[in-house]
Amino acid sequence: MNIVWLSGDLDPTQVGVKSARLAELADAGIRIPQGFAVTATAYQEFVREARLGPAIARAIRRFRAGRDLVVAAAEIRSAFRDAELPPAVVDDILAGYEKLGGDGAEVIVRCSPVDPADEVQEEVFLHLRTGADVVAAVRRCFASLFSTAAVGHREATGDDHPRAAMPVTVQTMVPAEIGNSGSARGLGDGLADRCADVLFDQLEGVVLDGDFVAPGHRVVVDEVP
Repeated sequence: MNIVWLSGDLDPTQVGVKSARLAELADAGIRIPQGFAVTATAYQEFVREARLGPAIARAIRRFRAGRDLVVAAAEIRSAFRDAELPPAVVDDILAGYEKLGGDGAEVIVRCSPVDPADEVQEEVFLHLRTGADVVAAVRRCFASLFSTAAVGHREATGDDHPRAAMPVTVQTMVPAEIGNSGSARGLGDGLADRCADVLFDQLEGVVLDGDFVAPGHRVVVDEVP
């Protein structure tokens, strides 16, 4: 399955930790911005169809032979950004975006790492208004799995690069005056505090120029090459 809507009991290994937590909030009756996750399966299909495995292996071999890590990681990301997503994946992303309003509807696209400890440079794209931009942003998020820090971390821990995956979250934009309160009123048993904590983490908690921006995230506004 290439996309999964943010509701129900979702598998973090398929949708990432952030998307799984958002689905958990939705199931608890808490209103979250409507959206979907582009799954790890979609990422893996992209890597397979675009034959990116050999490019990854080649760059890693060169790094292990003495090439600079920054150069090796950039080579992999460049290969990702030059590759086309499989038609079935594109169709599913566009169908999901159409349900969010289609062209003209503002959405946010961001990484949803399976393992937050992987040191992935989490890219966030705001104010995207076309299906083409959403698809391009998803591809950029896939590529972020091979940031310099993430590649170095997997090399240090012995994790297998081909087994890594990067799910992506696509959601409608939330007005800052709604999301900035960081509170959930009328909820008992400590759920309000929990909701506020997760909202600060998942819905970008900090406001910059009227938009939600998570600390430590790389933000690209209206720019999806």
